[in-house]
Amino acid sequence: MRALAFSLIFVGSILQAAEPLRIAVFTADATPEIGMPVAYVKARSITDPLSARGVVLMGEGKPVVLCAVDWIGIGNGGHDEWRRGLAEAAGTTMDRVTVHTLHQHDGVRCDLTAEELLAKHGLGGTRMDAAFCRKVIASTATAVREAMKAAKPVTHLGIGEAKVEKVASNRRILGPNGRVLFGRMSASRDPKAKEAGEGTIDPILKLVSFWDGETSLAWGRSWAATPSAWQ
Repeated sequence: MRALAFSLIFVGSILQAAEPLRIAVFTADATPEIGMPVAYVKARSITDPLSARGVVLMGEGKPVVLCAVDWIGIGNGGHDEWRRGLAEAAGTTMDRVTVHTLHQHDGVRCDLTAEELLAKHGLGGTRMDAAFCRKVIASTATAVREAMKAAKPVTHLGIGEAKVEKVASNRRILGPNGRVLFGRMSASRDPKAKEAGEGTIDPILKLVSFWDGETSLAWGRSWAATPSAWQ
């Protein structure tokens, strides 16, 4: 079995700023319908619902929006529309909005630029559902607006990091000449792939949490194997 070993370093700090920090936590449904194109096929069943969730930080300057979506990827024009929609909802600018995906291999794709190119060749709708993506962007923007009405004060931040072991590895194994000897995917039956070292990876998991006194308001984690998630 794979093992997860980490020694957590946690630091709590009291916030002191000219403008008190407040946080709003939002979530919106991002589950595709049966028959919609997802990562590599069309959705055949729904085991777990998908979501878009995140936080809006309000204090000095314009709000900052951090959002994570349960999709395989958001790129190009899709990324622009996500950030634009959330920025307008929060009353901020696109450069103060981040949108990430958790990269589930059975999640939705959202690349509106690629979709436009495919549509010109009669392949529109084969890799993603643009109308569905825009619907989720709009519902997430609505969730942002509603969450900001109930923003709560943040008195403390928690910051931690830990080294993750025996879970991740580099996909490409290099030989003595620096060239790729072979590759390995998420699962591999090749004995050489199993015996090879983990290679160059980022083993550090980072976490930040927001508190109102002893009450946990939100926390977010970031690691290479799962880019980011908000709870």
